[in-house]
Amino acid sequence: LFRKLHQFIFNKISHLHSIDLSHNELPSVSPYVFSDCAYLTSLNLSHNHISQLFHDSLAKCPLLRRIDLSNNRLSSLADALSQASAVRKLDVSRNRLELLQWDELPPRLEHLMADSNIITLLGAAIKSKVRTASLRGNRIEQLSADQVPDSIETLDLSANRLQHVAPATFAAKSALRSLDLSDNRLTQLPEESLIADGVHSIDASLRGNPLRCSCELHWIKKPEVVKRKVNVVGMSETLCTHPVTGKVLALDKVDSKDLLCEYSQVCEPDCVCCQFGNCDCKAVCPSGCACFRDALFETNVVRCENLTEADMKAFAPSSVPISATHVYLSGLSIPVLRSHSFLGRPRLEHLHINASGIRGIQPKAFNTLPKLKLLDLSENAIVRLSGDEFHKTSAVSHLFLNGNRLRTIERGLTEKLSSLTTVSG
Repeated sequence: LFRKLHQFIFNKISHLHSIDLSHNELPSVSPYVFSDCAYLTSLNLSHNHISQLFHDSLAKCPLLRRIDLSNNRLSSLADALSQASAVRKLDVSRNRLELLQWDELPPRLEHLMADSNIITLLGAAIKSKVRTASLRGNRIEQLSADQVPDSIETLDLSANRLQHVAPATFAAKSALRSLDLSDNRLTQLPEESLIADGVHSIDASLRGNPLRCSCELHWIKKPEVVKRKVNVVGMSETLCTHPVTGKVLALDKVDSKDLLCEYSQVCEPDCVCCQFGNCDCKAVCPSGCACFRDALFETNVVRCENLTEADMKAFAPSSVPISATHVYLSGLSIPVLRSHSFLGRPRLEHLHINASGIRGIQPKAFNTLPKLKLLDLSENAIVRLSGDEFHKTSAVSHLFLNGNRLRTIERGLTEKLSSLTTVSG
């Protein structure tokens, strides 16, 4: 096993095209070791103990195209490769690199492999000409445009710790064709973080990320984006977690209405009453509740569960946003649902009021809810329903009353709810 290489050791055999010194115990590469190897095209130094590359160790190797330094102990490249001006392919995988400085790489490098290091940060890639880069299995946490070469065609950042990809990161990467972001820590990925200005679409892998089914993923349901700009490979294996139900859904099966963003208050585009309180196009989430909306403002979910005493004092059913489509009220204290508690909510489709101690419901409590299809009043203390509780709310097809104390359901109920197909109680 070689443990040391002396300077100018290869001078007298200068016609060497390829040198393989892999699987030795070399601790470093001294200056001028490969000097004047004018015909050298390939150098393999993998599987050694190299922790240092000295400046000028690769000087005067004008034809050297490939260097393999994988499986060593390098913590830095410093300036050791700057004179390897002809190198096109470099492998520094399975070393101890913490910072990847693109300007420390050979100036004409096109193919970089730096897998399984401990890289946490990428430097500026302003002058880099790298076309393919594999950085799999490092510790990179965030990515922005200046950290990626404009020349990049294939980029593998899988199995890192990515949590954030900045907007326009790939906008100027017009040659990019393949992007692997699988097995990272991404919870969201807006369209502007991924789209590039190239003619060809990008094949992007997002598998193995803890993605939320967020409205910022809405672009995956837009055919013009998916077909022309981004092709998400393995959609059936790429999962997101529904922010309301907690269900895990595959991206190829997820519906646009399931891609939701949480809000405290939100105005629809072109809303004219945005500076005021609740109105048809502005939604304010009640204190202590969780509210979600989709990208197109067609789905609006309001969830109020087990409110604190202070939040409960400020809460009233009428404070639920007018644009709500799905409302879940549970574990509240509402002994009486008063008249017009739910008045004029033209988009409301599902209404759940459970385990909230309801004993009585006043006439017209459910007033002008033309799209309401499901009403769940289970686990309360309701004794009687007459039908007077409903006004212009005839689309209800599912009514759940189980877990109450019902003694009387009058005929007027079915007359007012003429679309009923399912009743449980």
